[in-house]
Amino acid sequence: MEKKKVALGRRDFLKIGSAGAVFGAAGIAAMPQKAAGEVLDKETKKAVIKTMDDFPVKIAPDYKRFRQQNTVFSRAIAGIDKELGAKARTFERFETDESRPGFSRIDWALHHGSWAIEHAATPGSKFGVPNSGWYSWQQNSHEQRANFLDLNYVNDERHEFASKKEATAVIKRAARHFKADLVGITPRNEMWDYEKHFVALNGQEIGWDQFPFKPKSVIVIGVEMDYENMATAPSYTVEGAIGEGYSQMAITAFQLSVFLKNLG
Repeated sequence: MEKKKVALGRRDFLKIGSAGAVFGAAGIAAMPQKAAGEVLDKETKKAVIKTMDDFPVKIAPDYKRFRQQNTVFSRAIAGIDKELGAKARTFERFETDESRPGFSRIDWALHHGSWAIEHAATPGSKFGVPNSGWYSWQQNSHEQRANFLDLNYVNDERHEFASKKEATAVIKRAARHFKADLVGITPRNEMWDYEKHFVALNGQEIGWDQFPFKPKSVIVIGVEMDYENMATAPSYTVEGAIGEGYSQMAITAFQLSVFLKNLG
């Protein structure tokens, strides 16, 4: 009796999730349908899902949503807490010491090079500033593009996935393609939203009524930071490792957002 094959080719990598990196599209396509499904499910779960029987955090009955204004970064950058503000000003240092490992001019330059994309593309986001640069909530139409090379717009034609399962697999595979090391998708729970966003650089609070649409789902991505560089703390080298992670996070999130907008 001939076993039914899965109709997947080499170019269907967006539909095969994280298992594609392990087995390849051709290898999965050659498997019987049931076996291929089991492989896809197992590899995806192993890569991005930790199953729990119960919610891992106990929620107090008087729980209230947190205001971003009360985070340590907001209190420091906005000058709400003077002592924290003084510490925050040490984030950008310009002194070097050739006699100290990790604090040479080369290490300092590596640090600045690593943060360059995050600072230029999403200014202030490392301090929690929302709606900044590539992290903008703006939903431009095709007609509102800056020029013909501007791909950051919402397509008028909405792509319809065959199922939620297909949509999940495609989005996760796209995120991995854009260099996300981990990716998960979950229904939005307003309990975990800030009550209000806060722009620490100018003291402005932003309510959810100013958000351009009502989010239904949340895509969470993880970007790995270099372990050996992190282990050099304290140094400019470790700050470079952190900056590289933040810069890659900005690239990955922006590319994924453009991908989703182009699907309408």
